[in-house]
Amino acid sequence: MMGAYVYGLIYTILFVLLGKLFIEALGCTYRSENREIRILLLIGMTIGMYAISILLNGNWIVKEILVWLVCAFIMWGYFKQRFWRIGAFVLLYQGLGFLLDYVTIIMIARCCTTITEERVSDPLITALMGILSQALLLVIILFIHRYMLKKSMDVLTAVEWARFSIFPIFTVITLIALLASFGIPLTDVQKNILLIISFGLIVMNILVYYLINSILEREMRLREDQVFMERVKSETERYREQSRNYERQRKREHEFKNQLLVIGELAK
Repeated sequence: MMGAYVYGLIYTILFVLLGKLFIEALGCTYRSENREIRILLLIGMTIGMYAISILLNGNWIVKEILVWLVCAFIMWGYFKQRFWRIGAFVLLYQGLGFLLDYVTIIMIARCCTTITEERVSDPLITALMGILSQALLLVIILFIHRYMLKKSMDVLTAVEWARFSIFPIFTVITLIALLASFGIPLTDVQKNILLIISFGLIVMNILVYYLINSILEREMRLREDQVFMERVKSETERYREQSRNYERQRKREHEFKNQLLVIGELAK
């Protein structure tokens, strides 16, 4: 029983992190530059969602409505966007999660003949299917980040993005293979190890995503600095050219005045 609560908490943390990545991929920026405040908001969101999922486990509709409200209000405080827009993004994220859960069930039913309808309700299989759904969600977030943020398309080429997407796609294939091998009975220790490996794969994917994202941000800042320096250099060169033109014009005016003085003296 305690293990189920622990895995539920880990699943909630991953759900919150993926929701944050999903909204970031849609181009939203932070409301606060204070990192500690943003971390506290995510912790509060995790605690709120976990408490709702435990207290309202039997009432699915009320639970999902409260989850949407908590996510919308906290993400509105996290990102610098209007509430209705953040609410729409959270609703889209929830709907995408439900769709991927359904796709996961169909995929497992087609690929894993050893998993019958009776075994789908097994806590281990349910947890692995949830992790597989989150892995598919991460792949979709990756593609949204690729095509929604124009700057990221300029930094990494299509081939580099394809290489990066190999890791989450490999994770999806690995999870499907784990689910397909459920003909062998497992002890509690083996089940825990299997879940730890599955959760570890998702965490590694998220860490790699953050690593690539930080590299993209650094490259974009370097490019912006380079463009700024080139602009400063161009403006400086133009200013120098204008200064040289001004000096040449002053010399011509001075020579012209001298010539007029000479002509005036000769005219006398």
